[in-house]
Formats: sequence, structure tokens, C-alpha cells
Amino acid sequence: MNVRTAIFSLLFPTATILAAASTPAAVRLPWNFPQLIPDDSAVSIVVFMDDTRSSQVHAAAARPGLHRADRIRRVSKLLRSQQVPGASAVEGFLTQHAITKPTRYWIAPAFAATVPASAIDKLLQMPGVKKVIPDARIELVTPVDMSPSPSLAAGITDALKVLHVPSLWQQGLTGQGRLVASFDTGVRYDHPALLPKWRGQHASLSASWFSTMTPNTPPADKTGHGTHTMGIMVGSAGADTVGVAPGAEWITAGVIDQGRDLGGTISDILAAFQWVLDPDGNPNTTDDVPDVILNSWGIPAGLFGDCDDTFWQVIDNVEAAGIVTIFAAGNEGPNPKTVRAPANRPTSPLNTFAVGAVANDGTIASFSSRGPSLCDTT
Repeated sequence: MNVRTAIFSLLFPTATILAAASTPAAVRLPWNFPQLIPDDSAVSIVVFMDDTRSSQVHAAAARPGLHRADRIRRVSKLLRSQQVPGASAVEGFLTQHAITKPTRYWIAPAFAATVPASAIDKLLQMPGVKKVIPDARIELVTPVDMSPSPSLAAGITDALKVLHVPSLWQQGLTGQGRLVASFDTGVRYDHPALLPKWRGQHASLSASWFSTMTPNTPPADKTGHGTHTMGIMVGSAGADTVGVAPGAEWITAGVIDQGRDLGGTISDILAAFQWVLDPDGNPNTTDDVPDVILNSWGIPAGLFGDCDDTFWQVIDNVEAAGIVTIFAAGNEGPNPKTVRAPANRPTSPLNTFAVGAVANDGTIASFSSRGPSLCDTT
């Protein structure tokens, strides 16, 4: 039988439709998938399970007197070892029916695989399955005005002065001894303001750079966005300083890139969050785990539904290990309620939060997204 192949790229950069010469039966998929496609179409998906480990994770993290290293080890061990109800059956189903070998995640109870479209409804009926979504491309928080890399000016930039950062440096808060991470378009690792601070100077490449596309070459950045944001975090060269924490080291995950045909997907983000909890692959070491992650990406509108909490479990598990998780608010202002997901999650001032932009006079930049969150019911 002749087989014709068509690329199906509305939401799935890796999904393909394989249709027989005779017209196959059509299947209607959940609302967040394109509708009425052949039931033998190959669709890349992510399956999220109900995370029944939350109370155990938070109890492990909240133990009094727990040092950071012990907290990371306890949370990581629990996440790796605790299987949620229904996960074994789902993994078995995917192993039997998936077109590609399924990937299991422990940072959240989830699986990624490419399956026939007809399998999606069966997965949704399985006990413990919370949601099945397309493995869709994530979106870069599009810059309003961006130079390809942080430019150095003599001394300290005006932006740092507006934020009163020099007064923190005078108190010894320079980032010395800390490790920051970014989930962005990558970083130009050899930029003179950043190279001396890259952890890859003395640690393994795999512990300093995460990429599903170019894991075996040093960090790169085809758009400049990730280099720019990393410069804001740690950039300095000599007496010239553009970064808030010039004493910190950095690692990065290249999960978004406007310069490539294929951007990062939801499964890439899951893999990056899992990597960041153990960058060197040794659960007994903890100095490789960053203190903070800056996220410059958002989930496409309509993928989860307004204020859906499915992805929040990923962030909660990372923060339970003591990693501060910060999101760029976005540049869709000036109207209220313009912060995108998952940055729009309303928790507390000390949990996941979003950071907007200010002008040099201290006022909120007109383009900056702002709250209140669409999900805030208080």
C-alpha cells in the first residue's frame, strides 16, 4: 500500500500525518488539539498525571534546620523514587502503542511520546491521567528593543542605579558564591562580559549547558536575547558593570530560539527543569544546582486553558528544592492583566513571580506587561 506523508505543524513541530491511500477514519481530539484528523496520524503529546506527591515533597522541604544541600537531596530523591498512581499503566500503554520510545519525567509525573491520534482518547480514560496536551512550541517573551549582546559602558549603568543595586553591593551582596540559570535562547558563552563567569570554565559541559539540539558544543545564541538577559544578571568586564550580580556564575538551558526552524517544546521545558535539579547527573552533589532560574518563555495561549494549574506542579517541585523561579512578565502592556502563563500564577510574593520593566526615571515602562493576574481571585 502506498503511504503519503504530510507535515502537520499547526501546534506540533514534530507531528506527522501518515495517511493510507484509502481515506482513513477521522478522530475528534480534545479541544486543545486540531480537530478531525485521521486516526492513524502521528501526534506528539505530553501526558500529565495527577501529582499525588505534593504533600510529601513540601514536608521534605519544610523540615526545620535543613541545610540547602540536604533539602536538594531530599526533594530530588523523593521525586525520583515516588511513583504516582496509574503511572505504570500509562507507561506500559505508551510503550506498547507509541510510535517513538516514550520519555518519563520525574520533575512532574509526565510522559512525552508520539502516538497515533486514536490513542489519545484512550489515554484520557486511564486512571490518574490529568491532562493530555500537544507537545507544542513554547513562546519567547518577545523583546521590544534588544541589542544582540550586553554593551559595556564606563562604570555602572543608569539602570543599576535606578534599581539601587550599588547599595546592595556595598553590603557585600554581589552574587559571589551563587549560581544563576536562565531558560532562554541560549547564551553567547565567549562574550567578554560573561565568559569568566560561565561555570563551564571549570565544570563539565553537560553540567553547564542544556540543549536538546546542540548538547555537545558550548552555549550559543542565534538571536541575542539570552545573552542580553544573562548580561543583565551577571555581566561585567573590568570596571564596567551591567549585571545585578556580577560575582555570580551562570549556567543556561537553550529552550527557545527564534533563529531556528524548530523551537523548544513543552517536553523540552520539562527536561530543562529536571536537568536544573541535577545538572551534573550526580544526585549526591549540590553545588551544581542553581540558586535561581530566570525564565523568558511562555506557554502558548489556549494550550492549557485559563489559569490551569497543570504546569504549576513542575515549578512547585523545583522551588521545593530551594531554587527561586522568576519569570519575565512580558512586553504586552500597558493594559492590566497582560502577564502571560505561567508567569501569571498568583501564589505569594515569595513564590514564583514575574518581573516587569521600568524606565530610567523609575516609572513602569509603557510596554511592560502588568497585573493583576487573570488568575487572582482575591
